[in-house]
Parts: sequence; structure tokens; C-alpha cells
Amino acid sequence: ALLDWQTFLKVFLSQSRLFYGAGAEVFFTTVVQSKITATKFFTDGWVTLGWISAFIISLHEWRRDKGGTVLTLALISYLFVFLIFGSEGYGWYRFPFYPFLAILISRLFQLLFNKPNLLVYLGLFLLPFGTTLHRLVGLEGFQNYISLFRISTLGIFGIFGLSLLNKETSDPLQKLVLAGLSLLLVALSVVEILSLNYGNWFFVT
Repeated sequence: ALLDWQTFLKVFLSQSRLFYGAGAEVFFTTVVQSKITATKFFTDGWVTLGWISAFIISLHEWRRDKGGTVLTLALISYLFVFLIFGSEGYGWYRFPFYPFLAILISRLFQLLFNKPNLLVYLGLFLLPFGTTLHRLVGLEGFQNYISLFRISTLGIFGIFGLSLLNKETSDPLQKLVLAGLSLLLVALSVVEILSLNYGNWFFVT
């Protein structure tokens, strides 16, 4: 706009005439759906986790921490453009959100590691874990791991219960579990990405 106001105005008017594909649900679909093209969706818990992280960091660090404030402003600025231009119908307009969401996830995990809370982390962990593992093994395949899943969940709740009784003793253990689960998430995501090919990519919706 500062360099060429006329061109900026023409682009603005052109983009604002796009069909507003999401209607009144534009923000809801942006948060819960991972649209890639005009017709392809890729359900991904990482994106939902990113938006939850954005809300938490915005509430926790707005005008208290410079980094959190800058990230919030950057995300809100592009969200404003996204909503005004009605870009929801075209998946590629979502891509600029993802670097900010990834940084916000990292920031939230850092805060949880510094002040460990396994119960909160477990709720966040299950979002990307669930969608990633489901695409890797499916509903039937997950039945082979259900016992391990139940035991692990009980163990995490047990460690959280211990933290209520003795915080100083349990904090190192909680941090160890947090680090292990975070590495597991990254490993599963890498395996999922490497498993994608034309055959399964075509059926991502």
C-alpha cells in the first residue's frame, strides 16, 4: 500500500469479490479443518493444537512478553486479511498461518516443560497423536495397541496424582515424561509424512 496505492486498491477490490465459501462458519472451519486445496481436506490435530496454543499464549503473554505479543499480532494480522477477503474456499490461503501456529505450539510446550502439568499436556498431546496414529494404523490396527495405550494413560494420571502430593519429587519425572511424549509425537509425524504417496494422498479427505 505504501509503494503503490493504486495497485494495492485494485488487488484489494479483486480479492474481496471472491465467493465467501465458508459463510458464517469461516472461523470455525479455519480452526477445525485443514484445507489444502479448494476441495481437499487433511484432518490434522496439529492445526487444532496450534490454534489452542494461540489462544493460550495470547491470554498468558499478551503485553507481558514481547515474543508472545509479536506472535499474537502476526497471527491476528493475517487472520484479519483471511477473514476480510473470504479466502477460506482456497486451501493455500491457510498456509501462512502454519509457521506461526508451529512456533506457538513450541512456546506452549516450553511453558509446560518449565512448569510441568501432565494432565493439561495429555489433553493437548492426544490431538495430534490421535489423528497421526489413526492415519498410520487405522481403527482396526489400533486395537493391537489399546492395552499399551490404557497402561500409559493410567501411568500419566498416576504421575500427575503424585505431583499433587509432592511437587518437588515429581517435577523431574513429569519433565522426563513430557520430553518423551514430545519426541514420540515428532517421530510419529515424521513416519506419517514419509508414508504419504500418491495412492494415500489422493484419499486424504
